[in-house]
Amino acid sequence: ARTLREQLPSIDGVLFPSRFAVPSLLGGLFEAGMDARALGGLTLLAVGPATARELKGVGLVADLTAKSSGGVRDLARRLGDAHRGRYLYPCSDAAPVEDRMSVLRPHGIELQPAVFYRNRPMPFRQLPDAPFDRVLFTSSSTVREYFGHYPGERGAGRTWLAAGPSTAACLEELGLEAEMLPGRARAWGD
Repeated sequence: ARTLREQLPSIDGVLFPSRFAVPSLLGGLFEAGMDARALGGLTLLAVGPATARELKGVGLVADLTAKSSGGVRDLARRLGDAHRGRYLYPCSDAAPVEDRMSVLRPHGIELQPAVFYRNRPMPFRQLPDAPFDRVLFTSSSTVREYFGHYPGERGAGRTWLAAGPSTAACLEELGLEAEMLPGRARAWGD
C-alpha cells in the first residue's frame, strides 16, 4: 500500500465518507509528519452536513456537500466537470467501497480507497427491560452488529429508523422496512 505522503501528489481531492474520516485522515497526516496544509489545493467533498461540520471544526471547508442525508448519491447528482478526478477515500474497513465507486465513476470520480479506521465489534449486552418501539441506526455497521447480537429482533415489530440512505439500504437488505429520520436529525449519521 502506498503511503499517504506518496498518494497526495497523485490525487485531485479527498472524499470524506463520514465525520469519523476527518480526524482519521488528519491523524494519518500527523503521523506522516504533515498537517492540514498538505490538503491545500485539493477539492474536499463531504457526504453530508455532519461531515462538513466536522471538517469546519478543524478549519477545513468542503467544496461540495451532499444535502441532508442524501449521502453519496446526492453528492453525485451535484458534481460538475470541475470535480472530476482522482480522490483519496479515507474510509473504514467496513465501508461500502464498491457501491460508492460505482455511483461516482459515471461522474468522473475515481476513488482511491484507503482504510484509516476500523469498525470494532461491541460486546453483547442485554436489551433494556423497558419497552421500546423504535431503534435508531446511524450506520450500516450498527445494523449488522445489532442484528448479529439480537437476531430475534427482526420479528419484533419495531420501527427501524435510519440516519442515512446507506443505513436504510442495509436494513432493507435484511427484509426490514426502514424509515429515514425527518428534518435536521438526518445529519447525525451521514
